Amino acid sequence: MLPLHGSHLPSSPDELAKAIAQGLQSLRLTPHQLSATGPRIDQLDILSIDLSRSDAPTDGLPHPAQSGTSMAVRTKELRIIAKPIYIDGVPLDMDLHATDAEFSHDPATVGCSLLSLRGAGAGQISIHATMQALEQMARRKVTSTAAKQGLEVKSTRLQITQPEPSDAKSLHFSLTIEAKMFVMVAALVIHGRMHLDDQLDLHLSELRCEGEGMTGSAANAMLRPRFDALEARPFSLKSLVPDSLAVRDVRIDTVDGLTASAIFGSRASR
Repeated sequence: MLPLHGSHLPSSPDELAKAIAQGLQSLRLTPHQLSATGPRIDQLDILSIDLSRSDAPTDGLPHPAQSGTSMAVRTKELRIIAKPIYIDGVPLDMDLHATDAEFSHDPATVGCSLLSLRGAGAGQISIHATMQALEQMARRKVTSTAAKQGLEVKSTRLQITQPEPSDAKSLHFSLTIEAKMFVMVAALVIHGRMHLDDQLDLHLSELRCEGEGMTGSAANAMLRPRFDALEARPFSLKSLVPDSLAVRDVRIDTVDGLTASAIFGSRASR
């Protein structure tokens, strides 16, 4: 979905680009480049948005008050990139490309209206995180949890491997932590498996913590309830692709970090 400034649908491509830019800015997203070209808003040649170096809104996009039925905006090509976009301070590269994209115009609950992507002939989305960004995120999460239990995290090192070349939806990871409790310093290793299913739900499993001595035993006992909670509740990426679009060929790639990608298209076209 794209936020649109005002409640009325713009009448020209230039006005559409301006309304989308103002809608994004109301969510503190800065479009560094935004263009809508074509003879009419329902006959666009390309709609292109560059959100690089923006912070993703913590509350997400507004929810439509009701779902529009008629197609208001059509474009032969849709491109949305962010290299990077910051999510909770972590830089991620996102690239969405689609052909024959169609949007409905939906009233929103507050502040603005929305353009909701309802159909696309074909499309692909990919999200990439470097190893440095992933380790930064892991360290922040572990440090916050450990501090509540009297553990001081001194250093972290993340490793990611794909278990089998034929399994493009799963990976194994290990996070080595040097932690201090009172005057003792110990190396802890958190192991786990990550699986991205066809519904774009990210599942964590086989989580365990290994370590020597009292510090290792205390860390394992401390983290076990957290592991159980993480394994019981998958993290959904569905919001990246509207439900009206069929997702297929979901995969994870561990080259130069971590890349999650999927191909999508209209359910009606399948």
